[in-house]
Amino acid sequence: MQRHLAGEEPSERHWSAAKRWLKRESFGKCAYCEARTDTVAHGDIEHFRPKTIYWWLAYCWDNWLFACQICNESYKRAQFPVAGARMTEWDLDDAVLSEIAGSLAPCPLDGDARYCLGAYWAEAKAERADLIDPYREDPSSLLAWKVDSIEEAVMVVPASRRAATQRRVKACVRVLGLNREELYRERWAKYVDLKLYVRVRAKLPGNDPLRAEIERKIESMMADDASYAGMCRYFVRRVWKLPL
Repeated sequence: MQRHLAGEEPSERHWSAAKRWLKRESFGKCAYCEARTDTVAHGDIEHFRPKTIYWWLAYCWDNWLFACQICNESYKRAQFPVAGARMTEWDLDDAVLSEIAGSLAPCPLDGDARYCLGAYWAEAKAERADLIDPYREDPSSLLAWKVDSIEEAVMVVPASRRAATQRRVKACVRVLGLNREELYRERWAKYVDLKLYVRVRAKLPGNDPLRAEIERKIESMMADDASYAGMCRYFVRRVWKLPL
């Protein structure tokens, strides 16, 4: 807080220390595009709500996630569109300064704090953020994927025609660059492999050991640690309706 009042940037050392933990939670994948960060770009700690706007959340663990530099720095930067009322910074006059010092970042252990985690989530919900917080929401309820065989691409699209879903998914595509070429090409390659496994599986009898092996391969492509797992689950479970 004192750094903000002095016009200084928040100290990066506070969130850099959390990088290896958040990377482990994300299985080394970008929380936005699901690509492995050692494939598309280096990963780093991203402030879901940008610290240039929400400076009081700069050191808040619940505002951090692990993202690739392309999603974070090349696309998102300080963008954070909302459909509701944006959180506003507190009135930091001298009377309240000493009272709230050290408690601007939500404390999950202190439910009686003036700005506890519950109060933070209430304000966050009221904002109606357009971007999907993958640590708080299930993206599968909002995202779908569309295959373009001519362009050899798999594009992110809204999962329904609901206005809110359309608005939010289009914002994610625009702000995070989720349909940039390197991503839709990589998703296409993954989709081609997945579809091949599914076609071979369909031709094998249920007691064939090769069928079981192929099913294990398909399941591994949908596992949490697999790149583009969300896309693979979408096609396997929602489009092809396989019991895997």
